[in-house]
Amino acid sequence: MNLYVVYGFLIGLTFFLIMDNGENKKPLLFHSIIINCMNNKYHLHHWMIFTLLFLILIPIVFMYKYTSMFALLIGICLGSILQGLTYNDAFNVKIK
Repeated sequence: MNLYVVYGFLIGLTFFLIMDNGENKKPLLFHSIIINCMNNKYHLHHWMIFTLLFLILIPIVFMYKYTSMFALLIGICLGSILQGLTYNDAFNVKIK
């Protein structure tokens, strides 16, 4: 495993652990992404965004040369995804 993936993982995990202000509190730096659709509200969690980014990066890595930059980005995605899945409400998307 590339060491840059490990560095990225630690960066992603540490960043969101620091930014974490509790599940029911406003985040320190970023606002939650809320999507309004047909009188319903949906919360797009950061781990979902990083999962999408990860899935986009994988084919790019295979198409182009695997560089340390891609390894770092993949690690950041994985660390951010893992941290986001630690929430009790990680799979609660629809806001009541």
